[in-house]
Amino acid sequence: MGSEDFSKLLVANTASNSLTCIDILNGHKSIEFKYSDMISPNIRSKIDEKTFNIGTHQIFNSSISNIIYTVNSYSNSIFKIDISSKQILDVVYVGCCPNHIELYKGNIYVTNSDSNSISIIEEKDFDLITNIPVGEKPHDLKIDRLRDKLYIANSNGYSITIIDLLNNKDERILMDIHPLHFYILDENMFILSCQCNGERKSSISLFNLDSKKVFRRIYIDESLLDMTVLVERNIIFTTNAGDGCLYKIDYENQEIIDKINIGGMPNNVLWDKNKLLYITNSLDDCVVVFDINESKIVKQIPVGKDPNGLIFI
Repeated sequence: MGSEDFSKLLVANTASNSLTCIDILNGHKSIEFKYSDMISPNIRSKIDEKTFNIGTHQIFNSSISNIIYTVNSYSNSIFKIDISSKQILDVVYVGCCPNHIELYKGNIYVTNSDSNSISIIEEKDFDLITNIPVGEKPHDLKIDRLRDKLYIANSNGYSITIIDLLNNKDERILMDIHPLHFYILDENMFILSCQCNGERKSSISLFNLDSKKVFRRIYIDESLLDMTVLVERNIIFTTNAGDGCLYKIDYENQEIIDKINIGGMPNNVLWDKNKLLYITNSLDDCVVVFDINESKIVKQIPVGKDPNGLIFI
């Protein structure tokens, strides 16, 4: 997706039970939508409005025009939302503390970190098909569409679960790190590991999907949370919540090129495929707009409380 293919940025505000829509072509004007105002009448009975604590962790575009999905960690649910009418059309309940989803061949795959499982939802009818046990605290998941395999980051299990989507067989690859986030590139996968359980450093590793082995790794102090890969430039930008910085890394040479103080607690990062990064700052309740050519912050946009996932629409 190039910068000409979208006009708005959508941000999930975990602590506000809301979404913020930012017009990136019109001065970054923003408007916040509360979930409590978005419930369509036909699903009101499915949602407990007395304890309305949703806690959206991530948001994803669907295969249907104007439809998005929100992954709600506090309410153990997935919302199906028509973003044009600002209505929650449906809800499906999954395992405990869902985090991320992937869409593939008519199904939605969901990680449930507190259930040590993934859920599979049929996208068309929005019904839960099954739950599958995986490793400890699964967080991110990515699908290798060339090999029809699903990779699951067991963020407290020193392992990756691999599910073959053609025969439903699974295997577990043991690691010396706790994987948190993935990025698949051809025959390799970037693995971000956050400092935890006494580990001294975070890391980004390159993992070969055929040999199933790590062949390159760079360590960074403090707590990495997210990354975006600029493939044609051999660059990774990664956010560090521990020191409030954005790191620019040459992944071919395993070198930190730059370290920029963003401030607060930078979390999710999204690249517009041109020159801008959009970074949620969950401590200062804003989205930071960062120009990678000028290597500077160009704008900070106030949003709701504890902004987390973000997508272009």
